[in-house]
Amino acid sequence: MWALSCAATRHQSRNRFHWMCSDAASDVSNGALWVGIAFAVGGFVTFVPQHVAIVSRQSARGLSVDAVFVANIGAVSSLVNVGLAKHRSLLQCSAQWHAWCACHWVVVSQMASAVAGYFPTFLLIVWYGRRDSLVSRAERERMVKLLVVFIVIVAVSMSTVVAVVGVLDRDDREAYLLAAFFGVVSALATICQYAPQIYLTYVAGNVGSLSVGTLAIQAPGTLALTLYLAYTSKERWLTWLAYAVAAVQQWCLLALVLHLKRFPRMYQPAAGAECFSLGECEMGSAAGASGSSERIDDD
Repeated sequence: MWALSCAATRHQSRNRFHWMCSDAASDVSNGALWVGIAFAVGGFVTFVPQHVAIVSRQSARGLSVDAVFVANIGAVSSLVNVGLAKHRSLLQCSAQWHAWCACHWVVVSQMASAVAGYFPTFLLIVWYGRRDSLVSRAERERMVKLLVVFIVIVAVSMSTVVAVVGVLDRDDREAYLLAAFFGVVSALATICQYAPQIYLTYVAGNVGSLSVGTLAIQAPGTLALTLYLAYTSKERWLTWLAYAVAAVQQWCLLALVLHLKRFPRMYQPAAGAECFSLGECEMGSAAGASGSSERIDDD
């Protein structure tokens, strides 16, 4: 959810496209770079309370595996998008460092910090979800399948990127078209990633292992990032719109979580009952309480 896009200009030289920070060379603002670095570091730090909450409770109940799956898709897509759009400049910086290189690497590090935060969350949900005796076999298998699907998507995407950049790329057109595709995927994922979590938390009526600390940092942080992109970085509305929508959803989720913290709707499942999602485990599922499902032994 954290990204700082330096304003970029594209120019053509011998049919090669290069992306450079608009404040190139000596005009790069140290203040802007430090703000970017703060967003990069903060982007990962915001996930730490969520990781700690899951591990300390030894449970991922209350978290939406679908929301985290979509978030991981969006984070990886953002990283690939930026990497492809800036690959020429990054190669130049690897060969010889320039003042404007810091801007590019800060942007990449911000995208990477989101991946470094979301993927461990995904792993923790699957790890503890599969060891929850109340979670049905179907839900356990579904969580693992989502993880496998994500890994396959990443592998195919990386193979495609390597093929385009290393083999097919002649005038960079293919690379930038692919970057645009991943940018669209990232925007769509960012816009809709919180909807499953909001729905699950509302239906469950309890926060579970969902970290209030993470939301309390991310909600104002994403709003600040949106304002930065819109008014300071002067990005096009297509760039900051996805973050604006995400910020609204984060604030809605934070408000819902704070309300449920004060007025929880907690129901204990019947003895021996199973639940078919991590949210149902937190609220007690009618389907599980009916005893109509097959009893599942612990793995």
